[in-house]
Amino acid sequence: KITAVSTIWATIILCPVYATGGGGQTGFYHFSMANILQDDKGRVWVPTFFCYAFTLYCWFVVRKEMIHYVELRMEFLGGDEEGETIGGSRRVGEGVEREGYDAPAPNNQSAGLTMENESGDAIDTAVPAGNNDG
Repeated sequence: KITAVSTIWATIILCPVYATGGGGQTGFYHFSMANILQDDKGRVWVPTFFCYAFTLYCWFVVRKEMIHYVELRMEFLGGDEEGETIGGSRRVGEGVEREGYDAPAPNNQSAGLTMENESGDAIDTAVPAGNNDG
């Protein structure tokens, strides 16, 4: 998509600009920037604008393909459980239940997990919650 479109537009726009540049080049150089005279500053702006337009077109095509890829990937993975569209306002991870996650404790309590050591004794891994100003 990108190279075919750019080739067509470059042939239609840039080749005539270069061919009429008046630099006296022959062969392939007749259709290149080498044929533009140094004092003809206006002709240099045509390829500059072409580069900007081509860059925007490439960005548009890549973004469109990325969105299409994400839609296909989400369909492959089972889609959105709530039936919302991919472009919805739902944030990543929002509404997802996580097993084994302890919610943050209120200020004067501790939060953590209980683990077992090699002998099977329970070890409290609680970290005191509160102000950590140093």
